[in-house]
Amino acid sequence: LVTVRYVLYKKQKNKKRKMLNKLQNSPIARGFTLTILGSGLSKLIIIILTFYCTNRLTKSEFGEYSLLRNTLNMVLCVCALNFSSLCTKFTVEIKTSLDSYYRLLILTAFSLSVCTLLGFFLILLPSNFLESVIGTSNLNSYVKIIGLLLPALMFQPLIEGILKGLMEFKTVGVLQIISSLFFLVSTIVGIHLNGLNGAIVSMLLYYSFYTLISLYTIWKTKPDIQLHFEKSKFKENLPVLSSMIIPVFVMSFIEAPVLWISQLMLAHYSSTEAVSSMTIILQIKNFTILIPSYFFSTFMAFAGKMSVKKEYPSYFNKFSRLIRLFAIYGVSVAIIISMMGNLILSLYGKSYVSDNTGLILSNISIPLLVLIGLIKIDLIIQEHQKQLLYISIGWNIIWLILFFVALEYKAMPLHAFFGTQFIGILFQFSLFWTIYNNDRNRL
Repeated sequence: LVTVRYVLYKKQKNKKRKMLNKLQNSPIARGFTLTILGSGLSKLIIIILTFYCTNRLTKSEFGEYSLLRNTLNMVLCVCALNFSSLCTKFTVEIKTSLDSYYRLLILTAFSLSVCTLLGFFLILLPSNFLESVIGTSNLNSYVKIIGLLLPALMFQPLIEGILKGLMEFKTVGVLQIISSLFFLVSTIVGIHLNGLNGAIVSMLLYYSFYTLISLYTIWKTKPDIQLHFEKSKFKENLPVLSSMIIPVFVMSFIEAPVLWISQLMLAHYSSTEAVSSMTIILQIKNFTILIPSYFFSTFMAFAGKMSVKKEYPSYFNKFSRLIRLFAIYGVSVAIIISMMGNLILSLYGKSYVSDNTGLILSNISIPLLVLIGLIKIDLIIQEHQKQLLYISIGWNIIWLILFFVALEYKAMPLHAFFGTQFIGILFQFSLFWTIYNNDRNRL
């Protein structure tokens, strides 16, 4: 019996060692590890920064700060952020198709043009109009500064997508950590010197600094292949505007502004303090889907390679295993965060503990959001950009209408925000799942 047990023990040990070696040698596992070490640490720094802001600023001041930052994120999302995954896709495909090189150039030119036009629009907006929309005159000058910086800031998310396509996951992580540390230090100094205004100035400096170091990094990065510009090839690939780029742009132009409009509705029917609570709850929810999102950004490049090589059995087998894994993850995390809600909210300050019900309503959508992030990879790779656009329009309209109706019927604004959002997310997931299954049956 001792001999048999020893043999079984050695076999189990050798099996574990082989599995560990396989994981260590896996490009996906290596890329994911580098991403989570870099990006995860940078997000942890941002969360620490939020703790500092919520404890040093009043709830109303943090609401104004959040409203401005969410406005900037909304504008960047419309003009560049949602193009990051397309940049990854095109960069991965460049080695097998030079058409993707021209598609990447067209995408960059389109994003720069949109940012420039939108920047001018923000600069020229009348101050009284801005005040009527935002609800305060304190942020008018900062909105105009955002318009001035916008054509430059759009490069950062595009460059990050390109670096991921080049498998430079370590570089992306280092850039995120450096910029986050800069953000933390500058915000502490800014709040100490000038309160809310100092925090806003440090935020604008952070986005500018992040863009500068990203531009420097891509300038120093040398691709493995020699690329030359041909005007005729550029023109041949212009149809990518209507088939892929513009649908993603219009989708961004719907989703980001709808979230922003819903925040304005929240402030109108309640106060900027409600915006502050909503921002905190969204940060907690976004943190729970952080690790999956890092994996998805890594997996995007490898899934794209499998699709290019038409290795569809392996491609969909990986998706099936990941769907089961992340469904379990999403449900488990939602339950744990809900049970620890009061403790987590107390870290932001005592005034946020009363928002626990809103947090629970927000957590219900975590499993769906995790699976949406995974399945969306297939939809992007298989070039379902138009379907993504139609789904985006549909679920956002449903959410906004339901939210408005709930507010009109005197529902608690924060609870209405997350409750109606869940219904919209459920609609989105149902359509994503249908298209994914059609792809699996077809391919």
